[in-house]
Amino acid sequence: MIIDFFKIAFENLTRRKTRVFLTVLSIVISVGSLVALLSISQGLTNSIENIFEQMGRDKIYITSSSAAGMAFIPTSVFASNEFTDSEIAKIKKVDGIEDASPMAFDKVVASLDEESKIVYIAGIPLGKEEEVIREMQQLELSHGKDFEKNDKYKAILGCKYAKGEVFDEEVKLDDKISILGAKFKVIGFWNCFGNDADDSTIMIPIDIYKELMNKTTYNIIMAKAGSNYNISSVAEAVKTELRRERNLKEGEENFEVQTSDDIIDTFNQVMSTLDLLIIALSMVSLFVAGFVIMNSIYTSVLERKKEIGIFKAIGAKNSDIALFFIIETILISLLGGVIGLFAGFSIGRVVEYLTNSSLDSEMLIVTLDIRLISFAFVFSLILGLISTAYPALKAAKLNPVDAIRS
Repeated sequence: MIIDFFKIAFENLTRRKTRVFLTVLSIVISVGSLVALLSISQGLTNSIENIFEQMGRDKIYITSSSAAGMAFIPTSVFASNEFTDSEIAKIKKVDGIEDASPMAFDKVVASLDEESKIVYIAGIPLGKEEEVIREMQQLELSHGKDFEKNDKYKAILGCKYAKGEVFDEEVKLDDKISILGAKFKVIGFWNCFGNDADDSTIMIPIDIYKELMNKTTYNIIMAKAGSNYNISSVAEAVKTELRRERNLKEGEENFEVQTSDDIIDTFNQVMSTLDLLIIALSMVSLFVAGFVIMNSIYTSVLERKKEIGIFKAIGAKNSDIALFFIIETILISLLGGVIGLFAGFSIGRVVEYLTNSSLDSEMLIVTLDIRLISFAFVFSLILGLISTAYPALKAAKLNPVDAIRS
């Protein structure tokens, strides 16, 4: 009998193509928009986790300000509480620390020929100490050559310089850039990182940076823990050592120590909040889609009173009549859910392509996982079933005699 109901429901739907199309469209818009936004949100999470997997989960970020946020990206200037050479030496002696390297940066005026721009300049150590920073910053040359240990007034630039997106003209290898009266020879360009700050940063040897900026302190320390140590315990030991060195009590820290997992957890909390906001906003399209489905099924009940009366006259129960309309709704909801799923995912992939193309990096990774597929189907089915509850109940309670006469 159920199979017969499905056949009749399918035949009825094919006879009402326009109404079915509009109903399915409302579900597609509702499900598609939600899937698109959630897939993009999940894509951002995937890309961040992928970045940290490449860097390794054994890294510790020590920043001179709680405003650092994601410490490996130079997006703000820390004006106070910076780290000294003696503090770096203390950190290197902490049990579990395999290596630690300082990094310093600030904003300066850089000039190419007669054109000047305010940009970030970063000082990085050369030689063995550079390895930790290269791992954590994912520094890879696009073209040119790397620093050598005794390099002085040489610079490696972010990818935006080579594209002509900082100065009006493209910067080339062997060009000279003036910074605070000193001329630096361009020896290479980094691959794109995907953010404006890093991609427009000029990196120079840290000793020259300190001489140029007249500074002896550092904004960031990047440390690597040994493979046999618990990363959280090592991070806590670093924090304790810095408090002792600065005569600070617990809770009075003017610095921040974070592991890769800490940063990922913070990011995931932000993304979870964003997902809840997305779902809340999607309730608007949910309400519209539900109203369209309810209106469509209710109109169908009114149009098919005589048919319902005949079914009841030949022995159909109230539950059979209700099931008849529920089956129609299930077919419509599944169709809308499938189309909405792939439409939303397609939109996510288009956003992924446009984002990665504009940033010239794999910053966004949109995937279609089983959770999103399940969510799309369950969401569309629940939407349909809730919306059809009243019309199905109305149809089931029709008096067969009145229905046939109508």
